[in-house]
Amino acid sequence: MIYVAIGPTFALIQNLVPAGMRALACAFLLFFSNLANLAVAPQLLGWASDVTASRLDDPRQSLRWVLAAASVTALWAAWHYVAAVRSLRRDLTAAGAADPTTEALVPS
Repeated sequence: MIYVAIGPTFALIQNLVPAGMRALACAFLLFFSNLANLAVAPQLLGWASDVTASRLDDPRQSLRWVLAAASVTALWAAWHYVAAVRSLRRDLTAAGAADPTTEALVPS
C-alpha cells in the first residue's frame, strides 16, 4: 500500500511539465525522495529512538514507539494529495494537458 501513490505521482509529473523536461522532473523527484527516505529519515528516526529510550522504562521499546509515531506522517502526505486535487483540473489545463476528465491522460 505504501507504493500506491507512486504511479499517479509520476503520471501527474509527466502531464504537468513540458515534454522536454519530463525525464528531468522525474529524476528530481526520485533523487529527493530517495535522499529523504534513505538518508535523512533513518538518521532522524535513530536519533529519536535514542532520545526516547532514555525516557522509557524499557529502552528496548523506543524504536517501536518512534516508528509508530512516524507512521502518522502518512496521514500528512495523504492530506497533501487531497489538497492537490483541489487545483488539479486547473493545473492540467494550464499545462496544456488534454481534458483531465477523460482517458486522454493515459499516454498513447
